[in-house]
Amino acid sequence: MPVKLDNNYDLSGYVIILTGATDGIGKDMARILAGFNPKRLILPVRNKEKGNILLEYIKSSNGHAKN
Repeated sequence: MPVKLDNNYDLSGYVIILTGATDGIGKDMARILAGFNPKRLILPVRNKEKGNILLEYIKSSNGHAKN
């Protein structure tokens, strides 16, 4: 069951580093956090291909991702 979150969160003053974002819970957490407009969302990855897939996933979900 999806968790409903208020859109009242403003992370524009925060830099967030999230590890484990290429799969599973981390992938959806990255998508959710990107939607709350953080100052910067850093997603370190070991596999560049998975990182690019994650970037496209976030862009297609909410359009807030940049390289």
